[in-house]
Amino acid sequence: IRDALKMFFRVEGLRIDAVETAEEGLTALGKQAYDIIIAERQLPGMDGDRFFEHIHERCPDTFKILMTACASPTPPEGRYVDAYLEKPISAKHIKECLTHCMERRK
Repeated sequence: IRDALKMFFRVEGLRIDAVETAEEGLTALGKQAYDIIIAERQLPGMDGDRFFEHIHERCPDTFKILMTACASPTPPEGRYVDAYLEKPISAKHIKECLTHCMERRK
């Protein structure tokens, strides 16, 4: 999925960094800011929920999108997730989710 997302965003002309683990993501976040971060709920090591909690502490304005097999219309209490991408994902779903995030930013 990570490689497919990289290809999708590059084709759309957007800059993307892709990492394999939450720990690598936190290291990358220490080097630069990101507008949107997309992560899988099931990650090696730290899970996606805990990963987004760390991100929220560092960068509360960064949009956090969680990919999951079972989506929720709104983030459960205590979770630092702005939106969900329900698997299987499609280009249409990604675009809708990103549009939603950008509209919320305005």
